Amino acid sequence: MKIFTYIIIIFLTPFLILLNLRLLIFDHDFYKSEFAKVGTYENFESREIVDKQSKDLITYLCCDGSLDTDFYAEREIVHMRDVKNLISTVNVYLLALSTLLIISCAVLIAKKRLSLLFFSFKTGTLMAIVSLAVVFIISQIDFDFLFLKFHVISFDNDLWVLPENANLIQLFPQQFFADFANRIVLQTLAMSTSILIFSSIAQTKIKK
Repeated sequence: MKIFTYIIIIFLTPFLILLNLRLLIFDHDFYKSEFAKVGTYENFESREIVDKQSKDLITYLCCDGSLDTDFYAEREIVHMRDVKNLISTVNVYLLALSTLLIISCAVLIAKKRLSLLFFSFKTGTLMAIVSLAVVFIISQIDFDFLFLKFHVISFDNDLWVLPENANLIQLFPQQFFADFANRIVLQTLAMSTSILIFSSIAQTKIKK
């Protein structure tokens, strides 16, 4: 049974992070609230242009949409192709992690090892909370460092280095991504805390 416990403890944190990442990537309401906050709307002639281009971008990343070649330069389009491939990889990892976690939970439930199951969730969420707290603190100290490292690790080219007047940069200034990362951390922390509380209560009741 220990192998299934280890799977839950080790893979719960990346699963929760990737889950919240995927949810937020396709949340256009978040985009619009951030555009108003970071001043994106002021960079273009109208809000309609920003909302349309960002919505089309989300459709492109999630489905079979296309990008406006009159709005984006060739370098921007190629970079977004890399971003789309990265999101596809995230989806594969998320599916694999989901499968591992579901199988592990199913085995522990079938073997009636509920106390061990809830212990695994408690330990996994505690690790998630500690890890995310550390990342959040680092991001507040030097987000530029994390932002740079993310791009260097995630992409095998420098197409993400764009001129400041590029429409992609005007749409998504660095502050947008700082807020994006903070939201993922906070959402994952909230989810982890909820799981931790539920698991703690459930384990206590089982022991009585």
